[in-house]
Amino acid sequence: MKVKLTFMALVGLVTAAYPADYTNALGGDWEVPENWDSGAVPASTNAVTIAGSAGGQAVVMDADSWTYLINNSLTHSATEYRTLTVLLAGTGTASLEVDIGAGNRWKATSGGGYYVGNASGSDGTLNILSGSCVFEAGIMKIAQSLGSTGRINIAGADASYIAARESGGTSLSVGTGGNGTLYISDGIFQSRAGVEVGSFGMFEVFGSAVDEIGIGSYSSLDGNWQQDSGGTLKVGIDAGGITPIFVDDKDDDGTGGDVVFESGALLDVGFQSLEENGAWNIMQWEGNLSNNGLIFAPGVDTNAWSINWVDTDSTNGVDTLQVIYYSPMMTTNGTSYEWLDTYYTGLTSVAEYQAVDDSDTDGDGQLAWQEYVAGTVPTNAVSVFALKSLQAVSNDLVATWFSVPHKRYGVTQSTNLVSNDWNQTASNIVGQLAETSHVLNIGAEEAGFASVFIEPMPDLLELEAVADAYIWDGFNADANFGNVAEIKTINSAYNQMELLLKFTLPSTTEIPDSAYIWIITTADGTDPVQNAAYLVEDNSWTENGVTWNTKPVTGAEIDAWVTTNSQAIKIDVLDEVTEALKTGGSFSVAVKSPHNIGLDGMSTYASREHSTIAAPKLELKFNQPTVTVQPGESIQSALDTIHAQSGGHVVLAAGDHYVSDSLVIYSGTTLRGQGAGLSRIRMDVESNVPVLLGPSQGSLMTSDVTIKDLTVDGQQPADQQTLDATENPRNTVRGNVYGILFSDQGAGNNTERMRIENVEVTRCTMGIHVKGVNDLRIQNGDSHANGCLIGFDHNLYFRRAENTLVKNMNLSESTAGNGFNLSTDCYNVILDNCDASDNHFRGIRFEANDGGERMMIINCITSRNGLTENQPGVRVANVPDFTIIGSTSDGNGGYGFYCVNSDDGLLRDNSASGNADSNYYLPGSTYQQSNNSGW
Repeated sequence: MKVKLTFMALVGLVTAAYPADYTNALGGDWEVPENWDSGAVPASTNAVTIAGSAGGQAVVMDADSWTYLINNSLTHSATEYRTLTVLLAGTGTASLEVDIGAGNRWKATSGGGYYVGNASGSDGTLNILSGSCVFEAGIMKIAQSLGSTGRINIAGADASYIAARESGGTSLSVGTGGNGTLYISDGIFQSRAGVEVGSFGMFEVFGSAVDEIGIGSYSSLDGNWQQDSGGTLKVGIDAGGITPIFVDDKDDDGTGGDVVFESGALLDVGFQSLEENGAWNIMQWEGNLSNNGLIFAPGVDTNAWSINWVDTDSTNGVDTLQVIYYSPMMTTNGTSYEWLDTYYTGLTSVAEYQAVDDSDTDGDGQLAWQEYVAGTVPTNAVSVFALKSLQAVSNDLVATWFSVPHKRYGVTQSTNLVSNDWNQTASNIVGQLAETSHVLNIGAEEAGFASVFIEPMPDLLELEAVADAYIWDGFNADANFGNVAEIKTINSAYNQMELLLKFTLPSTTEIPDSAYIWIITTADGTDPVQNAAYLVEDNSWTENGVTWNTKPVTGAEIDAWVTTNSQAIKIDVLDEVTEALKTGGSFSVAVKSPHNIGLDGMSTYASREHSTIAAPKLELKFNQPTVTVQPGESIQSALDTIHAQSGGHVVLAAGDHYVSDSLVIYSGTTLRGQGAGLSRIRMDVESNVPVLLGPSQGSLMTSDVTIKDLTVDGQQPADQQTLDATENPRNTVRGNVYGILFSDQGAGNNTERMRIENVEVTRCTMGIHVKGVNDLRIQNGDSHANGCLIGFDHNLYFRRAENTLVKNMNLSESTAGNGFNLSTDCYNVILDNCDASDNHFRGIRFEANDGGERMMIINCITSRNGLTENQPGVRVANVPDFTIIGSTSDGNGGYGFYCVNSDDGLLRDNSASGNADSNYYLPGSTYQQSNNSGW
């Protein structure tokens, strides 16, 4: 029997001998025979058409439909129902809803093609709520014709749509002629081959609940992505992020998984929940990228959003299209969302934040944003910035106003209100708790008027400690050491000492650009050991009351350094101070020695009671010069601008910043990105110069340089990285591409107080190379896979380095040298919690052939180094006074720990096993305790 079915929205080329048309213009249930022109529900031999009409109600295939199909033997199996082609089209509105339940599948098996909206005037919609739709043997086309509209919605946890065949490498085309959309907010989308988003098409991904979006992930063909000019990729980020699209090179042979964005292809991005700063991967692919001009769609805030291409280097690896959102998170009045959240709950949209900021919820006559500036509470009418009284006392006026501590105020005065002639007579008045008064002289005038205003914070604010003390365990655990000239730290088996510092913070809504505690060691009594600062969680301690037994709880480590005599120590507390400023009041830190290295580990600092050395202080800087650099803009121009203004900040936006010449960094400069892996400086593959370079030449001093939160990529090709001693000098290959190079040119220690934090350095000749430095801190980063075929090039190299700390660093996989190499004239160098494994030569080398002493390795790993060169994990040579504690050296090509010609050595609590030579080779004078040796 020939069955014809007429349905309102799925349409395509009918190639089967038995068409079936859905005829009920008001929609209805799939399983009702009377809704079909033949009076029978379609079977596997029927080509289904749902043609649009004026009724336009949805046709529903649901659990009841499935029961009917099973009971009437219309299914291919208990979990699969088949028809031939499926077409939603016509000249009206056609809609099909599939909700057949998890594990069930509707499969269309005939070739020719599938359509949702195929002709001018047609408007087709396919909603998949549960179960799977698998359309084989032909391409799915959504809105193929001019004037057509089509949409497929995948919107259920158990829903999936599979475009299971292809034509010309494409399984799904969206909007090539009319307005087409594929939308997915849950479930799975897979295609056998590629996806084309036409000039009128949109591929929309909503949120993080989607299980998979696999282009080419079904069956055996490669995926590809083609997005035409005007076509839109739209993503909505929810609280859980976004599920990325994956374009699959199915067999990983390097010939598929390609992505093409034509000029004028659009990216529409926004939040489906409260906006937040961050980065999100929205597409990943295994093939090549052809970006001819992807741009943001109209309406996207390009001041906050940026596009970031990650590792698009055509190496058949997985590359990523990433979007980054960065906004100050504030209203148009400048009020931070976080401050508003302190007083108002349930704010979730920009409009809600703005509305409450423009309101006077406590009825005190001041809007919330005005109270933000004043430092008062917007939900408490008693907390208000207002003049309390103005009293005449002889020839003076005493103005009193409600104030907050450490807010800066100014005063203007006038003798009449008619002329509006006001003169400022006072500034920088520091606010007191509850109220502040100021005396104005009016002389013989009969009347006087005063006006008080809030002043901005000064560019530099220096706050001396209001309390300091040290505490001592053991027999002194109940003793107080507050009113003393020196405050101390030590960590040994017999003594524990820690010190405490407290500062009173200003009341300000301004965020400082930098915040440092300065504390100075005394001329004697300080051994070169590591000290670290920790946030104190309870500020109620007092200088003359705190003891070891009453000490406050401390939080995570803030900063760390190496101590020595008569040195000004600079502790970065910006994040902690920024958080504390939200509530004002006090701010405290503790300073401790984190490791027990024996009796000679005391550090002594001047307290606020010291008679000749400056007291500990907190230095806050506001309104520092800052230049933000977008990819494609000149980083060096920004560095030069900051240098001309005697220091400041250069901020790299996320993305790839390509350079062809060295970037020179000057004193007082902070160069920071959005994070390692997010902001990347990449050296041109034709250049043979260092990437980041210090200016030290001769007697020129460089100080207070910070490099943080970025990646330095020398783009050294792999065939130039593996050591080959027969090769030519450095200038014949890319032998000078140092990642970070600061060198005194042999003139002495010309760099001081330098920081490299959360920085990745990779694919360079030498990773980080520093000569001539005092107080260098390299922390929480990754210098790996550096090296050059012509010489012994390392991930990290020091010469003439003093009082230097390397902490929490990955120093692995040097292709031609050591993980860490320390050479001549280095003093007081500490390596703490670092991994120097899988390097071509040694993991760590401390060798002081021409001077140097006092070097420590603490809690480090050196494994699988020097396998082809018969080299040890750790080599220490000619170093008087060395210490190795809590470290592991396994499976190296030579010894585990190899120490020669070095006196006064200490090895304690180390482990070595599986090394090609002995696990330990030590001088007889080395003190050993609790070291383990495996097989």
